[in-house]
Amino acid sequence: MRLLVLLLVLFLPVTVLGKGFYWKVLIVDGYGPTEKAAIVDALEEAVKREYGFFVKAEKFTSDLVVDEGGSLSGKSVFQSKIKEKFKGTIDKYRVISLKESPDGSYKATVKVYLLRYSPPGISVDHRRKIAVYPFEPSDSEVSKLLTHAVVNFLTQSRKFSVLDRENITYYKKEKALILSGDAKSREKLKLKKLAGTDYMLVGEVNEFELKPVEMGSDFLKIKEKGFEINYSVDYRVIMFATGQVKYSNSQDGKFFISGEDRSKALKEAVDRIAKRVVYDILLDIYPPVAIETEGESLIVNVGNRLVSPGMCFAVYKRGKKLYDPYTKEFIGYDEIEIGKAVVTEVKPKFAKARLVEGYAVKGAVLRPISCKKKVSEESSSVKLLPSGGVLLPGD
Repeated sequence: MRLLVLLLVLFLPVTVLGKGFYWKVLIVDGYGPTEKAAIVDALEEAVKREYGFFVKAEKFTSDLVVDEGGSLSGKSVFQSKIKEKFKGTIDKYRVISLKESPDGSYKATVKVYLLRYSPPGISVDHRRKIAVYPFEPSDSEVSKLLTHAVVNFLTQSRKFSVLDRENITYYKKEKALILSGDAKSREKLKLKKLAGTDYMLVGEVNEFELKPVEMGSDFLKIKEKGFEINYSVDYRVIMFATGQVKYSNSQDGKFFISGEDRSKALKEAVDRIAKRVVYDILLDIYPPVAIETEGESLIVNVGNRLVSPGMCFAVYKRGKKLYDPYTKEFIGYDEIEIGKAVVTEVKPKFAKARLVEGYAVKGAVLRPISCKKKVSEESSSVKLLPSGGVLLPGD
């Protein structure tokens, strides 16, 4: 019978070991036919509990040497196997007690020091993960620039943990360096399994033309040099676990960028297209939400580079959940339009907006609209009230 009782979890100061590393101390019980086997069993169970792997006790019991300090010592097969199988995670242990049972077996209570590494930043488990694969054709300069821009905008949105699938070669080089004899043994703790993705974003650039033009009026003799951009891109968001296409769309259009620097115009054009792609995906998966409301002011959970002052939104209150009658799949919420708003100020992580029609509530969803369709405060003669009534002129 094997039994592990976790009595204590203790974190020692990070500063002792260096940034990101810390000791996790476990007090565990191990059992075996001999004192040494019981101690090995406790070590195995501690590592198994924390890391998910262990070494069979029977193979190494005869090679274990226990000194007064409780350290692993001696030229033993066990010591080399500890380094190989435990990846240097056990630095030391201390035997608290050894007791013989009536049947002749032993119980060892051992304090085990396990070295852990905590990656910086927010855990990838706290956000949905998306892997961005290079847009096709992969050898095109525009495709490469577009892929980089999409990754940048997705990262800045803070809505996804963005996984790099384009530069995996550099990860392999760094991994080889850490596994070499040139790196400290504790650095191997950074070699955790690569995070698997929830979604895959794949796309294709069907058309991209950047043509020098002159815009203006011959009659007024006003000319402005620049570039006309014609483009068309397709993209899909695929659920990795099932292969289901969760979202698919195309973007195409034409716009003008002033200036005579082609490289600068190319970057600006690609950034503009990437922003449209990312914003379109976010609107489907993570539409902007009013996180605070006060009077005619709103705070929205999207910030810099995804929205800009002057952008207009329709404000919707969520209604009942909706399900497809055939597949029974949840397809969203009924949305009731309750107002319109315009962005007035943009911060790095959020934006401020002002109502120009109707009202807003905390948790309301915002959908972009053309500013030509918004109703200005000056021209609005009828206003909706939060209670559902209306405010007529003269009230």
